[in-house]
Formats: sequence, C-alpha cells, structure tokens
Amino acid sequence: MYIILYHSVIILISSRYNLFGNADLCAIVRREHFYKPSTLNIFMKEAIIFIISLLIPMIYWRSLSYFFRDFTKEPLLRTKTKLQIHHLHHGIILVFIASLILLFSGRNIYVIILLGLGLGLMLDLFIPSLLMKSDRKQELKVYRKTFFKTLILFVILILIIILLSILFS
Repeated sequence: MYIILYHSVIILISSRYNLFGNADLCAIVRREHFYKPSTLNIFMKEAIIFIISLLIPMIYWRSLSYFFRDFTKEPLLRTKTKLQIHHLHHGIILVFIASLILLFSGRNIYVIILLGLGLGLMLDLFIPSLLMKSDRKQELKVYRKTFFKTLILFVILILIIILLSILFS
C-alpha cells in the first residue's frame, strides 16, 4: 500500500515539475490530456441544453393537463385516426430521427435537442403507463394480431436506414 502511494506521489511531483522531461506523461497525469477547459465548457453547455430539452415536454404536457383539461380530453389526432396515440409515440419518433442524424452526421446540437425532447416525451408517460389499469388478455390478443403490421414497420425503418446509408456514403 505504501509503495503504491509512494509511486503515486513521485509521479505527481515529477509531472508537476516535469522532472523526467516527458511532457505527454505530465499532461496525462495532470489530466490535461483527457479534457481541456474549453472542452469541458462545451460538454456542460450540451448537458444543459439536453436537460432543458428533457424538461420542456413534461412541463408542457403537465401544464396542459392541469390548466386546459378540455384540450387533453379528446385530442384531435386520436379522434381522427381512432388510434391510441400518446406523446410517448411522438417521443419515440423524435428519438428515432435523432438516432438517424447521429448515425449519419455525428453529434450536433440538433441531435441533443431531439434526444432530450424525445426522451422527455417518453419519460413523462413512463410512470403513468406503469400504474395504468389494463386488460392483459386484450393486450396479448392485440400483440399477436399485429405481428405483420409490426414487421412491415420494421422493414420500412430498415429500408429507410439502408437508403440513407447509401445516400450518405
């Protein structure tokens, strides 16, 4: 134990004063190699943007449900399509779009915002969906009946990814 502590102190002192003449080793020991102050600021800004994007959907939908109850009773999209569309589904679409952008063009501010918004939409319904009463027999019946529709969705998404990979290659 003391030998490890002794060597650690020697390395720290030598890196601080560059005793061995190896600037790269000194930078690694002082952690300058891993992050620079400007890089840390960029990561912090991106984290703040992500957190704000994550909170926006929850604040928006919770505000609507508390202050404008009539608006959330029968949403227009659900009444027109007769589908059980929730903002969880919108979040999944945003995360998928952000994933495609990330896959083909790398990390940027749009990916961070879309991931934050999409995840925020999904997380806002996470706990309520766990506590919602449901009919398990009906769930399984619908799950089994929708296999081919789900397969078609997967095929379409995979074809979109292949098409985009061809376009961006």
